[in-house]
Amino acid sequence: MCGASRSSFCSWRSRQRAAVLVISDGADTASTATIRDVRSALHRSDAFVYAIAIDSPERQAINTRVNPQALREITAESGGRTEVVQTTSELNEATARIAEELNSQYVLGYTSPRGADGQFHSIRVRVPGSEYRVRARTGYVATPHRNNR
Repeated sequence: MCGASRSSFCSWRSRQRAAVLVISDGADTASTATIRDVRSALHRSDAFVYAIAIDSPERQAINTRVNPQALREITAESGGRTEVVQTTSELNEATARIAEELNSQYVLGYTSPRGADGQFHSIRVRVPGSEYRVRARTGYVATPHRNNR
């Protein structure tokens, strides 16, 4: 899971806003990347990460329980979230909820007085009242603007 996720965040973006959808059991069985590697790549990206964890109620000898917490560690920091479903027939509904959320987002801009120092900076977005739900990334890396010409 981590190897595939890390490569998804690196140098593929040419648009201002992007989302990555990971469908996984949350178990990392064969990658060379760690959760820390994925989080580091994610901090340098502006992508929202969403995950759908398939946690089948039927046990099979080769399966282990789904690990939604590993997925939540990745998705929450990006401003995305993790959905847990029990069967593949629930995937359509889960992806529809994620698509609806993506279509209902607002993008806020912020310019740090520190400038592009290459460091990670934590942020918190709050909205007064309980009428709105805020989901935002936990921070960003202030990188210098690169010209893609």
